Amino acid sequence: MNCEVRDIPKILRYRMLTIDGEVYILDLWGSFWKIIFPFLFWMLPNRVYKVDNLNAVEKLKSTEIKQNKTGHSSILGAGSGLFLALFLKPLSDYLSIPGSPLTNSVILLIIVLLMFVLCVSVNNMLENKLYNIVNLKRLSTYKLWIKPKSIKHFFQIVAIYFFFLALTVLFFVMSIKDPDVITLIFTMIAMFFLLLCSVGPVTMGTTIVKFKCSSETAV
Repeated sequence: MNCEVRDIPKILRYRMLTIDGEVYILDLWGSFWKIIFPFLFWMLPNRVYKVDNLNAVEKLKSTEIKQNKTGHSSILGAGSGLFLALFLKPLSDYLSIPGSPLTNSVILLIIVLLMFVLCVSVNNMLENKLYNIVNLKRLSTYKLWIKPKSIKHFFQIVAIYFFFLALTVLFFVMSIKDPDVITLIFTMIAMFFLLLCSVGPVTMGTTIVKFKCSSETAV
């Protein structure tokens, strides 16, 4: 079945799907594993919520804006950041963090935990924004498979994901072996972009979906 995908601006966590004139909401961050491995959006069925309230649908549509092409800009931004990190590397002697690999690993673990807390906070904030428009817990749910928009879209997401994965691993190793403040900052930036890849598999435009089973009505 053909499906029109729309962004919900300022609520990055969700997508609005229009299928045969019916409107559904997809929660991109509803599954931990799909955040870590965004390809699972195409491999496993996804839960969607059917919106029957016309007023809620109009509110969601009225906030729609034109999508920016963020794929290439993300890579360009990360590449610029990497260049900046290398440019600032000579300052690392003044910003170095002395310690053993074990101590550096503990510092890195603390940073990862802080990123996790930040992500949870942003996740809850975006959920509250959507719930001010429509309460998903009261909607009927369906499961469907979503295909990539195109072969080009598939390879773009694969390339972007592995680029940021490699960048994150690189900064992780640097943070343990020869840490400094600059390296730790760019480690957090690389992690942020890696997690942001989870919104890439379902982008604005037309794609193909297939429903798995009947609805589950909320009570």
